Amino acid sequence: MRREVQELLWGEAAERPAGSMRLRFKRKSLPTPVDGTSPILHVAAPKPVGAALFRDLTVLKNIVVGVLVAWGLTQLANAWSLWSNYLFYKRLVANDFAADEDIMAIATSMDNISSIVLWTSIGLFVLIVVSFCVWTYQAARNAKALSALPQRMSPGWTVGWYFVPFANFWKPFQGMREIWWRSAWPQKKRAPLILNIWWILWITIGILDKAVGRSFNTDNLEILAITSAVGAVMSLLWLLPTLLLIWIVIRVTQMQIARRAANPETPADSWMLPADAPSGTASAV
Repeated sequence: MRREVQELLWGEAAERPAGSMRLRFKRKSLPTPVDGTSPILHVAAPKPVGAALFRDLTVLKNIVVGVLVAWGLTQLANAWSLWSNYLFYKRLVANDFAADEDIMAIATSMDNISSIVLWTSIGLFVLIVVSFCVWTYQAARNAKALSALPQRMSPGWTVGWYFVPFANFWKPFQGMREIWWRSAWPQKKRAPLILNIWWILWITIGILDKAVGRSFNTDNLEILAITSAVGAVMSLLWLLPTLLLIWIVIRVTQMQIARRAANPETPADSWMLPADAPSGTASAV
């Protein structure tokens, strides 16, 4: 066996029985050590998995927070616009307009304002979806780099579950909870209650908002007035999960940076792996 290995290394053809295939290898010159001993093959140590995956998300965090703040301001503007519509419909029902007031001009002006606020809100929401999905994916990759334990949800599915019907009622929350847990461990082994509150508010307000939006398809002025008032309240309620999400994005980014600074190469929980576990296998998706 030793002779065959030497022949393979130095390019000699291996001796084989008659009639068998003979393999020829080109002679390769291997570096000879200074002490004149046999050549030694040196294999470079693999790069730590954490160093390859981890990224500082400060810039991306600032983008997500900035877009969320802008969207929150549009919700305030939308609440003001809907409340103005409510007052306008109430005056129409009560016929409380002076003879010289141009009702059509007032209605047209209010519609223009509502359209500007609506399209601005839609545009910002698209930016929120894109920036938040990118941040979530990178935060999940960082969580994978920071922990040597097997990951329950891959970074791709941490984002993908948001777009799967029915499953998006609980799967995205599980992904965010795992990101938080891996980012905070071992200081905090459980995700905080505020994470549950954020997700409950996000789902509940989203369902109610869609129900209120469908109520606008009517010509009844009294129903339109009530719907506008409820819509204004819903716009204000959207500020609650938005502010909580801003806090979550900021906090997760800070925890990941702090934990990475404390453990620049080795995950803090690598001691929990078996002694004979290959390097990097436990952190695979």
